[in-house]
Amino acid sequence: MARSQYKLVRGGVELGVVTHLEDDQPNHIGHFSAWPAFGEVKKLFDEETRLLETDQSSEKWRQARNRLDEPGLYLEPYEWVGERIAKPLLHIKDEEVWWR
Repeated sequence: MARSQYKLVRGGVELGVVTHLEDDQPNHIGHFSAWPAFGEVKKLFDEETRLLETDQSSEKWRQARNRLDEPGLYLEPYEWVGERIAKPLLHIKDEEVWWR
């Protein structure tokens, strides 16, 4: 299976590389390789994932999700031609990433 890779970009800042490994409908699952800029927003992703695991319908989770998405979150094809994925519902836990 050919693996596609994307740059994770938030607010115009490249945060790392997402390697798509498999699908588990409705999610895509992959590996996340962080770049130095990710350190500045890691706490936002950690908080969103923590809230997702406890109660994804809560107002706190929605606020955390909005903080991630607000400056513009997207996946940009990396070293191949493809479509940008705008505003993916993307979660990161350590080096694991999953999105819709």
